[in-house]
Amino acid sequence: MNEYNEDGYPHGSWVSYYPDGQIQSQINYTNGQLNGIAIIYQTNGDIWFIENLKNDERHGLFVDYENERLAFYI
Repeated sequence: MNEYNEDGYPHGSWVSYYPDGQIQSQINYTNGQLNGIAIIYQTNGDIWFIENLKNDERHGLFVDYENERLAFYI
């Protein structure tokens, strides 16, 4: 996790944490671009939102748990 490719871009699965150690996000990169499912957490550990990304843009399902919103991006 949290690795870089040979060109110095983030690549693979990345996890970030809040200062208290709780998971803040789980995101996937492909040669520096956001791709795949991203899960973002609130400071209390609850899921804030889940989105699908393709080449740094929302693509497909977006679920906002905090605001009870569902969207689909093409």
